[in-house]
Amino acid sequence: MSRPVMRTAAAALAGLSALILVPPRTAEAASDHVVRVNAAWGWQNTGVYIRKGQTYRVTYLSGSWTVDQARYGRVGPTGYPNRVDAAIVHGCKIVTTAPYGTLIAHRGGTPFAVDTSARYAASYSGWLSLRINDGDFCLSDNAGRISVSIDILNVKQGGNGGNMGG
Repeated sequence: MSRPVMRTAAAALAGLSALILVPPRTAEAASDHVVRVNAAWGWQNTGVYIRKGQTYRVTYLSGSWTVDQARYGRVGPTGYPNRVDAAIVHGCKIVTTAPYGTLIAHRGGTPFAVDTSARYAASYSGWLSLRINDGDFCLSDNAGRISVSIDILNVKQGGNGGNMGG
């Protein structure tokens, strides 16, 4: 290809890319925000700010993790079954009512277990942070990560339905 043709092709591609480039969508625009949550890290800010009254959902996409890679298998965001959870050394849970390995969240208030099939109506505004249900001083033996999608289901104030915990 000669240089003038290459320049013309490059200019055409540049023009085409200008046509198809779309500014990044924000969570406030009711779009997905995909986040990977690492089992060996503490609270991880998702970059999603949820306003009071908005309804949102956290959906599990893929991955697995463990709270002790030498002793226990990997699980998804619902954590370990009761029989395994009962055998894990006590004292490391952040949300004591949820099994070890559960995906948990907070927005500046009390942490809560994430039900990946539920919708949450935000009772206050804040940045959404996620992590595995395992305390900071117990993370060194953790492994794995999961991916989730965070969807804002309504953009306007005064959302509808769902759990008020989130």
